[in-house]
Amino acid sequence: MSPSRSFDPDDREREINSPQRGDDDPACLTRFQMQKIACIIDARLDGHELWHDPAIAAVHFLHATAAEAGGAVTRPSAAERWVNDLATLPWPPSGKPRPQPDGAPS
Repeated sequence: MSPSRSFDPDDREREINSPQRGDDDPACLTRFQMQKIACIIDARLDGHELWHDPAIAAVHFLHATAAEAGGAVTRPSAAERWVNDLATLPWPPSGKPRPQPDGAPS
């Protein structure tokens, strides 16, 4: 097996950013879904450790949604990912985590 080919970072950026057919096609996301996903990812970025797995689930949902907008079939589907992984989660806390008296993750 041959080693993977390395790309010059500038060439890689040009390749990724070059316009592709369908780049401007709409994807099926509701405003509610976008807000909740943003809050989930923000919570993890703010340091809330307990939101690590939900943030990964949110990213997987976005990848599936983008793929389906381009005509791909994903398993699980974006709708299944939303229902099973994200819809029933409470809204995450805003701001930085508060220190826990017992040292437990927040």
